[in-house]
Amino acid sequence: MVEDLKKQIEFLISAYEKEKMRADDLASKLSLSVSEATNAKQQIAELTDKVKKLEIASAISGNNNSAEAKSNIDKIVRQINDCLKLLEN
Repeated sequence: MVEDLKKQIEFLISAYEKEKMRADDLASKLSLSVSEATNAKQQIAELTDKVKKLEIASAISGNNNSAEAKSNIDKIVRQINDCLKLLEN
């Protein structure tokens, strides 16, 4: 009976150690995934900003027709005005 109890305790300890290793591994993978997701979000934000800057540069440089460039600039001015109004409140 004591031997059976020892075997069961050893089995439980072994199972616990395996699950602890598994949990540590999963925590490590989760941390890596969160880090990669954060980096991807930052890269998306940077690329979105670059696209906006390129669109503005294209509108100003005259690659588009002047009516479209004026429309784009007017849109940007309206957005700036909206931002200023929000800051005033």
